[in-house]
Amino acid sequence: MHAHGSNAERRSRNSVGVECAHEAGDVGHQAVSSNEQRKLFSLTCCVCITSQPYPSSTTTTSRQIKQVELPGIVVHEVEVSAGGDKTEGQQQVSLESTASTCSPGVLTKSASTCSQCLCEATSLFLDPSDLNQYCESCWIEYYGHPPSRSELALVPVEVSEPLAEEVLAEAWSEQILPGWPPPYVSSRVLPDEGPETWTFVRMRLRRDICGGHAREQLSSFGLATGEVLAQRYQVEHPVGEGHFTKAFQARDLKEGRQVCVKRHRNLPIEALSDLYVVGQRLQEVDPGGSFFPILVDAFYDSVGYTVESMLEGRNCLALSTELSFFQDLGKLRLVAFGALSGLVMLDKAGVVHNDIKPDNLIWTEAHGSGPRVKIVDFGCARLDHRHESGRNWALAEGGAGHLGKWAPEMTLRLAIGHRADVWGTAVSLCELLCGRTVWRSEMDTAEVVMTQALGLCNLRDGVPPSLLRRSPLDVRQLYTPAPRHWPLRRNASGQMETLRPKRWGLEQVLGQGWQSSEKLELGQLLIAALVLAGTSVRIIVRFTEALPTLYLCLASMLTSSSAADVRK
Repeated sequence: MHAHGSNAERRSRNSVGVECAHEAGDVGHQAVSSNEQRKLFSLTCCVCITSQPYPSSTTTTSRQIKQVELPGIVVHEVEVSAGGDKTEGQQQVSLESTASTCSPGVLTKSASTCSQCLCEATSLFLDPSDLNQYCESCWIEYYGHPPSRSELALVPVEVSEPLAEEVLAEAWSEQILPGWPPPYVSSRVLPDEGPETWTFVRMRLRRDICGGHAREQLSSFGLATGEVLAQRYQVEHPVGEGHFTKAFQARDLKEGRQVCVKRHRNLPIEALSDLYVVGQRLQEVDPGGSFFPILVDAFYDSVGYTVESMLEGRNCLALSTELSFFQDLGKLRLVAFGALSGLVMLDKAGVVHNDIKPDNLIWTEAHGSGPRVKIVDFGCARLDHRHESGRNWALAEGGAGHLGKWAPEMTLRLAIGHRADVWGTAVSLCELLCGRTVWRSEMDTAEVVMTQALGLCNLRDGVPPSLLRRSPLDVRQLYTPAPRHWPLRRNASGQMETLRPKRWGLEQVLGQGWQSSEKLELGQLLIAALVLAGTSVRIIVRFTEALPTLYLCLASMLTSSSAADVRK
């Protein structure tokens, strides 16, 4: 960002030189004011930046340095005590990474002030080019357009003063959590009572391809239009790409129909067997593919491929980039109905999706029946814990699915049921409506995600003790002791920091006065879905297309026998 007029002094203060000369024995930098050069400060040498007194001055000064956390870097505020310019708030920047603990868009300073105009603002936007935060007016002045709302977290998070580990340990010793740790429950595998199920997977052998490097070189060429795979599927064109797969529309030459062929970057046979188990269960409850794509085939040709029935449409994440698409509550209603209807079928199948998010919700336009939303991508799906014979795969596998849609139960490594998918659906609806997201980059950790969950649910006393005492994790290292259990994270200096939401409740998503607006039904749905509880979820009702009825069914579904359930 740049400064203007009376802000010229601030521009000079925020400028960082980009000419690295430490290899020649000169650890200094030339102070520059060019915006283009300043934008490149994150690429400069760490040694040079940390060793240069800032700013340059011909007058010797003594300074007191105080470390302050900012996303991805450590900033030392320099107080000039004598001589030279007394430019308040001078900074010396150290590129000491805090990427594992810091979250972009989260200020650790107490005041929420714009880095350019220094005015307090309710919404600040992180500029990834300089890792400073700016108000909307300063952003527009520099870039010429408003900032993207996705640069803001769904719930802003603030960081308190560092907490020494010995202080934390002493506090926990004085505030013992009754019932923790939970009794150890050994897992047991029951014999399969049904008939044995076997399947066969074809594998193409290439005489001139042997070894991982050779296969990687072959796969780098991609698939050509018209190419026939497994002597059956003729590739037509690509339709989408994710982190682990690339999807193509193809024609099934045997059945004469369109299919979706997914090319996997890494598909071990164990992962394929999981897909077959889930696919078999889904086909038992949805044989016609009305709710989910059908797993048709799988084969290996240097890499793994799966073949599914074709769904023509766009994912909701892509649709959300269109201006005001999901500001239409009727469209958001269709997303809620499609996703929750799919969860009803998943419950019947005993499957938890674990990755409900906007890009896994496909908006389809069926001829004659109008738009419909379906759930796709079951690569993270597992069996509901009621079907797991006492096993807790969330603990054993370290969780599953997208971190940004993790329910608190997943973060605490509790046995997972359909409550996690209901939670993911509710968070997705919030994100589609307001344009902000829980997870924005790898720097948004599980602690940040949990903190946002507390703010969204208006839990002003932190994580409920009824939930903590059931966790197999060492909660004494992860949360503050009573009376309020807040998430903890370790900063770059090894100190423990407490995270708290800066805003509370659904008003930050729905706006003030939503109870008397057209958003009332959506708000009631979110209240029913965003629940932290200690019991599993059983979906026992059929949903209808009326959102009020949908809300009542969801509320009934989430009713728990536990008096410790905590609702907004």
